[in-house]
Amino acid sequence: METLKVDGKLEQQIDISKITGTMDTNYTTKIGVDGKGTLFGNNFNAALDEVSILKKAGTAEDAQKMYQSAPPISVTNISIDQPTVQLNVDGYTYLKADIKPSASAATNKKVTWKSSDSSIVALENQNDTINAKALKPGRVVLTASTEDGNYNKYVYIQVK
Repeated sequence: METLKVDGKLEQQIDISKITGTMDTNYTTKIGVDGKGTLFGNNFNAALDEVSILKKAGTAEDAQKMYQSAPPISVTNISIDQPTVQLNVDGYTYLKADIKPSASAATNKKVTWKSSDSSIVALENQNDTINAKALKPGRVVLTASTEDGNYNKYVYIQVK
């Protein structure tokens, strides 16, 4: 049994154990419930009550209003693909930070990178990755920080 509340008040209770189907709008794709009551979706990470509300949406404008008023999905962690790197002068590596929940689900996906010494390692943004280029011998710490939640991860680079 799923309970649907609007503004904290009981609106409706729905038995989801035998519900199946999907729903398409301009704002979500293939969100639905399987025959066991398990929610699935690839672009929204919706809670079941949001799906129930969207089933009632009559127009694209209604769906957009509901989507825009949905609570933000917060970042809960960040990870780095290479925590330690050794480079030769003029060498480079590509680094990637992954946020949790997945970047497609999080509302604020922004990650910023900083070098502790940009004269040793320079950084260049390239879409979802960062290009770290070794300029001269030394050691630096790169910091990847999420804007949402202020989570940090570090990459330790030694340039020879």
